[in-house]
Amino acid sequence: MNRPNEYKVSPTKQVYIPKANGGERPLGIPTIADRCLQSLVKLILEPVTETTSDHFSFGFRKNRSAKNALAEIRYSLKGDYENKFALDADIKGFFDNISHDWIMSNVPLNPVCKIFLNKWLKAGFIYADKYETTSQGTPHGGIISPVIANFVLDGLETTVYKAIEYFTKSKAREKTVRYKDNEGTTQIRNLSARIKVVRYADDFVIFGRSRRMLQIVRNDVNDFLKTRGVWLSEEKTKIINLKTEPLHFLGYVFKYRDYWKPNYGFVKEHIGGKAIAMYPDIKKVRSIIARLRKIYRENTNNNSYNLIAKLNPIIRGWSNYFNLGNSSRYRDYVRQALYRFSWKWAFKKHPRWGKKRIAKFYFKGDDGQQFKKRTWVFRGSNSRYKKNMNGKKIFLVDPTNIVTTMTAMEYLIPKSLKPIHAFHSEKEKVVQINLKASLKSQGYYGSMKEKLMKKQNGICSVCNNKLIRQDQETLLIQDLEIHHIQPIRKKGERHKIQNMTIIHKWCHKKVHSVESHSNKGSYK
Repeated sequence: MNRPNEYKVSPTKQVYIPKANGGERPLGIPTIADRCLQSLVKLILEPVTETTSDHFSFGFRKNRSAKNALAEIRYSLKGDYENKFALDADIKGFFDNISHDWIMSNVPLNPVCKIFLNKWLKAGFIYADKYETTSQGTPHGGIISPVIANFVLDGLETTVYKAIEYFTKSKAREKTVRYKDNEGTTQIRNLSARIKVVRYADDFVIFGRSRRMLQIVRNDVNDFLKTRGVWLSEEKTKIINLKTEPLHFLGYVFKYRDYWKPNYGFVKEHIGGKAIAMYPDIKKVRSIIARLRKIYRENTNNNSYNLIAKLNPIIRGWSNYFNLGNSSRYRDYVRQALYRFSWKWAFKKHPRWGKKRIAKFYFKGDDGQQFKKRTWVFRGSNSRYKKNMNGKKIFLVDPTNIVTTMTAMEYLIPKSLKPIHAFHSEKEKVVQINLKASLKSQGYYGSMKEKLMKKQNGICSVCNNKLIRQDQETLLIQDLEIHHIQPIRKKGERHKIQNMTIIHKWCHKKVHSVESHSNKGSYK
């Protein structure tokens, strides 16, 4: 840091990762030394960009998440479906085309840090043993890249509001219209323009009352982006009428119908009326099913314990994200696919076994042990002997009940808290909203976790550290587990809060490892 001109940056290693549409996305991976220095510069740049960020920007920001963005969209689509249009925007090659000159001219860093930043941008990359220079863009895998990306797009909301100023006459962004009432008399009325920008990283949606309004906004947004070296994709950017076309955003679909028939069971509260349903994109459902099928096929020679250990983190992560709105029906598709794959895997592994023997060994079990109040669950054991299921057991999680289906409004950040950023004195209020929603999604054990966190004042009873750190970018509620002080196997009460304590997942493993080695009984 003292001699920036003598610092030699290394080119990034470029790899390609698959995209949802079948293509590939370049990912530049810096060296460890560069990543360490980038993290130091990020500590300087992030507080500045956070305090000047757009209020409806949710990507790559502390205490903001994709679910907060989805909740904001769901809130924007409430009522008055006939007069809602959306500009579904897509920036063409955003990370690959950002102007280096614009970044260096506008980034709020001191001259020393700018020298480091300029070297990272110009470092180039190595792919297939060939070195390529970079005259524009920022590497996807860099630690500082998300902060720069947000800084480049900050100001988008102001641009949108200024774009409609010439035909709006009030600060409330209203427009004057003339219409005739039932008696034929011409009336003048102010209608809200209903303009709103919801952005997650480089994906954003702009809502408005008319197609003409959004076309004007689109031109100004394109001019705003071109000054930064990027532009809207003509093929993928479109203006849609939400009454006739669905909106796809962050893996979810928002679809309107004038009349929901009873066979659309996933919108039970709106059967027989008009409403907008929010559910996972079918491409995401097919993608997770294909991924799970591949794991089953690649682990035919593996035992069920190791197979389930590979499946559970994937199922849990997918279910935790796709648990909003009307997603139950699609999570059930994944559950049915897992049931079919498990039977097929067992028959392929034991071609001489019958259905009853497979069911008794892998699904039912002689011990009748339950998982999530269910006895019939695909299970495994780390026992060396195939004749029984003795040893440590593992159960396949169920996508339909691993988390509770939540309304998106649970993750909505109130209007009064929109300006509060990660370095604000009242940031705790935003953290509590996300924490409460995450705990509520865990169902019965989530409510128990919430009670225990209040009882313990947010402190782990093993390591005496905070259960949830304020500087975490995401609130990982799954990293907190309930430990029974008096073990259940020693007649401890399973559901009494007096016999429970909430601790970190790694502390829980440590406690049980100490118990198994010392064989001294319960943890106190």
